[in-house]
Amino acid sequence: MRAPNIALWGMSGSGKSTVARYLSRQYGYVRCSVGENCRKICVELFNSQEKRILNAFNDAVRSIDKMVWIRTATKNLKPGDLAVFDSMRFHDDWVYFKKAGFELWRIDCPYVRRTTNLVSRGQQFTPEDHVHPGETELEHHDFDYSLSNETGDIGALLRQVDSALGR
Repeated sequence: MRAPNIALWGMSGSGKSTVARYLSRQYGYVRCSVGENCRKICVELFNSQEKRILNAFNDAVRSIDKMVWIRTATKNLKPGDLAVFDSMRFHDDWVYFKKAGFELWRIDCPYVRRTTNLVSRGQQFTPEDHVHPGETELEHHDFDYSLSNETGDIGALLRQVDSALGR
């Protein structure tokens, strides 16, 4: 049986990039990264990775084209590639990946842990950023699999990935 393409959802700092890098390294997935692209552009344009700026930039770009990040992140996929999309954020994204046959995975992580993770990568994140639709819009959607990053133990998180793929 072929491994599934995967789209990840979780709030900022929950471990999506960590899981996507692991899937790429360990299982040969092609990582389709939105967060890194958005952060890179914001650093170039605004010299900042502050979450408020990232959210405003993302909102502005998506007001022009809701699918811009998906299209940009997946444009180099070839037929037969195993893909992991590391930053599903909005209902339109969820619908797109569901229709495309991706497994939809969520990563749960408490606010304090996420904030610590964001600070460690140099990102400012305030309580107001926590309620942006890019963080919360998919909170009550259905997912095929859920991972827990409650403790920040990366080994435990990655064992859940292995378990999900072996089920």
